[in-house]
Order: sequence, then C-alpha cells, then structure tokens
Amino acid sequence: MSLKSSANLIIRSFFSHVADYLVVRYPQRTIEPSRGSSAKLSCEANYDFKKCGVVHVVWHKLEENSELTNPDQYLTTVNETISDYNWRRRQVVTEIMSVAKRDDGRYQCKATCESGEQAMGHFITINVKIRTDGLSTSLWSGRKIKQFLGGILNKKSSTIIYLITKSQSCLTWLGKSFWVDFQLSVD
Repeated sequence: MSLKSSANLIIRSFFSHVADYLVVRYPQRTIEPSRGSSAKLSCEANYDFKKCGVVHVVWHKLEENSELTNPDQYLTTVNETISDYNWRRRQVVTEIMSVAKRDDGRYQCKATCESGEQAMGHFITINVKIRTDGLSTSLWSGRKIKQFLGGILNKKSSTIIYLITKSQSCLTWLGKSFWVDFQLSVD
C-alpha cells in the first residue's frame, strides 16, 4: 500500500468514525452586516444520542477562541427534534444583536459529545460595514452636527467642537466642554 493510499485510509477512517454519530452542517459564506445591525449564525448538528449522549453545540469566534455566550451581545435559540431511532437534530441560531467592528472575523460552529468527541463546520466570515447613510456614520460634517444639535444648543453659536466615541459624545461650545451619553442612529 502506498503512503498516499495509507493516508487516505486513515483520513477516511477518522472522518467516518466521527461522521458515524456526529455531523455539523451549514454552508460556508461571508456575511457583510452594517455596524449597529444584527447578524445571524445558524448551524445544525445531527447526532446519535446513544453514542454521543448530551451534545453541546455553540458558535465560536476563531481569532479569540471564545464561545458566543455573552447574553449582553448574543441571543441564541436552540431547537431540537428527535427523528428515527436515536438520531437527533439540533439547530442553533446565534444572533449578534448589535454588530460592531470588533465582530469582524471568522466564526465556526462546534458540537461536542459527552465523551469529548467533536465535529466542526465550515468557516463563516463576518466583514462589518460602516454605514454611510444619514446620521448613523461616525464622521459627521459640522453642518450635520449643527443641524442635529440646533434645537439643543443656542443657535447663536458659530463654533462647535465635537468628539464622538462609541457611547459618548464630547461637545465643546462657547469654551465649555460637556459629555453626553447617547447613541445617534437613523435607520
């Protein structure tokens, strides 16, 4: 037997062993959500309950090697159905509720049996787009700031210096600075 045939046999043997009772399925794709919108990651794990036991299925961000489980950032729904004999189908949908630039990266769904056996799906890539419509952009012209703040600030002011961060804005007006906690968004 050649080295190539031997390697193929080992690979086929390994994958048939895993595929025998645990498979993760979903299409490989790239998602390009706008910052502030939501993005859904969906996968399906099919497994034999008798051989696998209780299965843990969760999405991971590869660059951080972390599970997407923070309830402040992610909403995960799980639906499981029992089919013929011992086979079960578990669908896991994790929604990134408010996409930010930090969410750029590659994601993968991983299923783990009680025994530690694992199966993983394809990579999903998220490329976050910065919105350029209306007031939801981070970089505003002085005119848009003045239009937005016109009802708040004295209209006699001719100079407004501003710094907009992710969750706060610092406005300097008539030589006085103040921080405002708000998020501007026009959908």
